Amino acid sequence: EAIVAHPAFEGGLRLTLSPLEQQLRDDDFYTYDEDGTHFSQDVTPMILAAHCKEYEIVQILLLKGACIEKPHNYFCKCSECAEKQKQDSFSRSQLRMNTYKGLASAAYLSLSSEDPVLTALELSNELAQLANIETEFKNDYRKLSMKCKDIVVGILDLCRNTEEVEAILNGDVHHHHSESIHLITLGRLLFSFIVLRSPFMKFVAHAVSFSLFLGLLVLSASDRFAGVKNLPNETITDHPLQIFRIKTTQLSWTEMLIMEWVLGMTWTECKEAWDDGPREYIMHLWNVLDFGMLSVFVVSFTARFMAFMRASHAQLYVDLHVTNADLVNGSLPEDVAYFTYARNKWLPSDPQLNSEGLYSIAVVLSFSRIACSAAKYNPAFTTVEESFKTLFWSIFGLSGVISVVLKYDHKLIENIGYVIYGVYNVTMVVVLLNMLIAMINHSYQEIEEDADVEWKFARAKLRLSCFDEGSTLPPPFMQGQAQIDSESDEINEEIKQDISSLRYELLEENHRPLKNLLN
Repeated sequence: EAIVAHPAFEGGLRLTLSPLEQQLRDDDFYTYDEDGTHFSQDVTPMILAAHCKEYEIVQILLLKGACIEKPHNYFCKCSECAEKQKQDSFSRSQLRMNTYKGLASAAYLSLSSEDPVLTALELSNELAQLANIETEFKNDYRKLSMKCKDIVVGILDLCRNTEEVEAILNGDVHHHHSESIHLITLGRLLFSFIVLRSPFMKFVAHAVSFSLFLGLLVLSASDRFAGVKNLPNETITDHPLQIFRIKTTQLSWTEMLIMEWVLGMTWTECKEAWDDGPREYIMHLWNVLDFGMLSVFVVSFTARFMAFMRASHAQLYVDLHVTNADLVNGSLPEDVAYFTYARNKWLPSDPQLNSEGLYSIAVVLSFSRIACSAAKYNPAFTTVEESFKTLFWSIFGLSGVISVVLKYDHKLIENIGYVIYGVYNVTMVVVLLNMLIAMINHSYQEIEEDADVEWKFARAKLRLSCFDEGSTLPPPFMQGQAQIDSESDEINEEIKQDISSLRYELLEENHRPLKNLLN
């Protein structure tokens, strides 16, 4: 501070100019010694302090009016840029690189800018564009661009909650904490509601809720597999006057809980669509998937309720007008007798069949995997073990399409089986192709990273081959092989071996950070 407070530094002009610029102004204030300095003579005090990450020095220089002037556009045609380009283009590029290193310093960004996040992101974008223009310093500009992004990540990493992140990104400061302190006096019940409104608790609550919903689907699917013990041509009832459809259309406790979850999630989706607007809501594909899944669930349960109501009316008719003997002898009206038939005699348009088919689609959308709604008369999907075998061999194309064909004329269930089975095969093919693409991309990335080193050493070997004795004339002028001096040959071979050793050392050095990261 005492040095900077010297009258010679008044106005901040000497702090802004580099030693080279001082020499051009015929000013001997700086005694520049090329042998005794460790930095280029075009580096200003502010740039040097930024390079060294000296926050206190950068702050002192900023208070004195010093700053780092942003370089002109690379294609600038002003007299100053044209003169520098004409005299020494490499020195001009090096000056620009040193300047951008100072601008990309965390010390300079955090102290000189009112919005370091925005400034760092804009600078990162500019450096990424310069990497494509100045190919000589391409790698350096890319590293500086990533450094600016890391600075932004580091700033956001210091935030303790989402409110501080919003304050940094938006520039607004809210005082929700002080307001919530006054609400604590209202009691533990009110405090629990405040805790539940926090983003973390919202995330945990929704995640746990959906996990429980998936667990109910698993229990419901297991109940369906365990409950289907009779063949499609069999009917089992609890008492003689009970019709078969009453037993099959009743909702289990898991299905009732699933209905409650579906109603709650439907209300949540409707509220989100109302808050965001239909257009913004549809723009997010996961909202469309959720809404489609819930719609299928609602339609499935509606069809199930319709089947139950029709079966209840038939059961009411039996209770009022039919005796045990009449039910056994089959003297029922056709519309009532239909509800006593086994599954193999149901119409394809039966609401219960439609409900079960739609339910299976909804389960697949929820789990992204196969979950049969009921055991079908087909060995391919009769049990979980057979389903696994069929799906496993279908990956290799050894499972035929006939696996989903039903013996009975239930076209809707059969078509749903076709769709689900087809989606599974397409998904597996896409997954396998993506794995193959990822492996090829990884290999290509390794080759691309080593391309520059490989090319330089291959070029060096090619040039060294011209130092060997003999083979002066190329074909077809070369008539014979000249005698090679053994001593020169040994020296050249030794040089080639040294180059090869250096090449492998450099490649190993490049791959070492990746190995450490993997470990």
